[in-house]
Amino acid sequence: MPVAAADSLIDIVNLTLPDLPGALEGFRIAQLTDLHISRERGRYRTLLRTLESLEADIVLLTGDYMNNKGDEPAAHRVMQAVCHHLHPRLGVFGVYGNHDTHALRQRFNDLPVRWMSNERLTLPGLPIDLLAFDYDKHKRPDALMVLDRRVTGAKSSPPEGTRDRRPAANASEKERHLTLLLCHYPTMLPTASDMGIDIMFSGHTHGGQWRLPRKLAFYTASDLPGHLCAGVIRHHDTLAVVSRGIGETFVPIRILCPPHLPVYTLHRGELPGKWTEHFENVHPW
Repeated sequence: MPVAAADSLIDIVNLTLPDLPGALEGFRIAQLTDLHISRERGRYRTLLRTLESLEADIVLLTGDYMNNKGDEPAAHRVMQAVCHHLHPRLGVFGVYGNHDTHALRQRFNDLPVRWMSNERLTLPGLPIDLLAFDYDKHKRPDALMVLDRRVTGAKSSPPEGTRDRRPAANASEKERHLTLLLCHYPTMLPTASDMGIDIMFSGHTHGGQWRLPRKLAFYTASDLPGHLCAGVIRHHDTLAVVSRGIGETFVPIRILCPPHLPVYTLHRGELPGKWTEHFENVHPW
C-alpha cells in the first residue's frame, strides 16, 4: 500500500475506499503530528525544506506541537515557519493534543490554521465532511454532539455504526460524502467506527519511539496493543491512520522508528483488510 518517497521523511500512502466519490479520486491529504517542540533545532530546517516540495490538497495537524510547559514561545516560532512553508490547495486544519497548553492555544490563534474543536464542517465544493475531537483530559468527546455541530452541507443524520460500504444502486454521486475525523488519540477508533467515519487521522504514540526489530514497541502512551501503535488500522469499515510523528518525549531519541510525514492519496477500490470486531493493522509502518 505505501510507496516510499524520494524524501525519507515523507511516506506516500495509497488508501482505497469502495465508495470514494469520483471527485476525490487522487485527492492528497498530508498529516503532520507530534512535533513536540522544545527549542529550535536543525531537524526543523530539514522539515521546512521537505514542506517546500510537499504537494497536498489539504494538510491535517493532529496535536502535540510543544513538549513541556514553558516551550510555548519556541513552539510558536517553529509552527509559524511550518505554516509559512505549507501551501495546500484547500487549507490547513488542526486539533490539539495532550501536551498543548491553553497558553499555546492562545499563541496559535494567529496561525493560518482552521482549528477545530468537537465540530463538523463540509469543505466548500467537495463531498468531504471533516470532523474533529478536541483533547480534554477530563472527559471523552460526545460523538453525537460532534455529528450534530455541523456547517452548511453536512449530512442530515448520523451514519449507522456498521455499514456495508458498497454504494447503493440508486445512490447518486452527489449524495455520498467522505467523512474524515481528526483525533489525537488512536484509541477513539471504536467510536469513529460507530459513527461511520471513513478515515480517522491520529498520532500520540510516536510509533513507540524506541523499537525492537519487527516494529515491536516498548511503550506507546496508549492502551492499544503495541502492534497497533502505527500504521493503517481497520475496525469494522473504518480506517485509522496513525502516524509515527516528527518529535519525541522524555528522551529526544528515536530507535528503529524514524520521523514520519505521511501523504495519503485516495483511490476507489477495495477497503484494505477485512471486516472484524477486532483491530487489524493492515499496514504497519
